[in-house]
Amino acid sequence: MRRFGAIAAALLLGGLAAGCASPKYHYVVNGAENVSFKVPRGWSTFSLPTGADDRLSPDTPGDVKLLWSSGFDADPNSDAEHLAAVTNYGQTIVEHAVGIANVYEIQGSYNQKISLTEARKAPLGVDPLYVPDGVQSLVEIIKYEPIKRFRGLQGSRVQFNLRARGDAPWSTYDMLTFFDQGNFRLYTFTVGCIGRCFQDAKSVLADVIDSWRFEQ
Repeated sequence: MRRFGAIAAALLLGGLAAGCASPKYHYVVNGAENVSFKVPRGWSTFSLPTGADDRLSPDTPGDVKLLWSSGFDADPNSDAEHLAAVTNYGQTIVEHAVGIANVYEIQGSYNQKISLTEARKAPLGVDPLYVPDGVQSLVEIIKYEPIKRFRGLQGSRVQFNLRARGDAPWSTYDMLTFFDQGNFRLYTFTVGCIGRCFQDAKSVLADVIDSWRFEQ
């Protein structure tokens, strides 16, 4: 398997142009923020609510604004509620792949304190690399690699297993997080599903998350 570092370089340098993509995929694009990702044509996509308030900065909500949020669901009976599987620390389990891409504007004190670990908290509310002692048995890190600075960007990619309790099945996630303090932006893209689903869809999900593009 290709190293995450090579994948990260491809992401940051632009990679393949959208026009070269296989016709079995379609692109989700936000032109205002210059971000996009691709998903198989049979998967449903959703535009998700945005607004000024966000859980990332509850003490200073004005510091964080969710500018854009879009998700996908591979379930033939798709439902936006399935996307909770990538936002609520393993409480929701799905049998088909789901994912969410977000773009945040970060200001003030939150922009000053943003770090790799703060960025990784954005999708699930917890950094999978540094979970509290009492729940360490509920997280398994599969792969991790920080992404070196590039034009002001910092970020990381982590693939991990997660479950809500000891007797629950594992779900597997692949998570990209980047931030740019100079441009006041935080970018996240997380995909996942129950472990056996992730293994079955591994190559397709790799294509999806590798397709995540943004331009500063």
